[in-house]
Amino acid sequence: MYKKVNNNEMLKQFYEIKDACWTEAGYEIEHHEQSEKYLIYTNAGIAGGTCEFTPYEKMRDESKHVFKQAYDTYPSIFEVDGFAILPEQRGKLALIVMKLIVDYGEKHGLTHCVSLASEEVYYLVKKLNLMVDKVGENFIYKGGLTIPIGFDVQDVYSSKENRRYRWMRKTVAMK
Repeated sequence: MYKKVNNNEMLKQFYEIKDACWTEAGYEIEHHEQSEKYLIYTNAGIAGGTCEFTPYEKMRDESKHVFKQAYDTYPSIFEVDGFAILPEQRGKLALIVMKLIVDYGEKHGLTHCVSLASEEVYYLVKKLNLMVDKVGENFIYKGGLTIPIGFDVQDVYSSKENRRYRWMRKTVAMK
């Protein structure tokens, strides 16, 4: 399950999880106030992950520069950022985050998401049979190797019954 951050207590939890994970990975901490923030919960109702989304119009100039190729190629994009899952929840919450990304795109009528992904996240996305493209050259950002990626969320949300997206069929409530 996931919930949109809508109060100060949830915002505090969001930053505690994100900052802990980013510090563990050696990334520089940053907070983006223009994004929509979500907490990801375990089945037991424990917040164990974060994800944030920024439509192209609200993206920072540096992000617009990095993802210019994607913007010039795809009909409508949004940025996925602030992706973090606590170590003890990593095997359990990654699919929920991916479902959230697709649901967000569908809810807002957006076709593609872009993100700076670690190698692990890049291969997770490929493993889920998503139509993922590298939309730039790999580079070091905030202390780690990143791969600028874009993937077609519209293909997923308009083809949920397709066998390749069977991982989407499990219902996860968006709040």
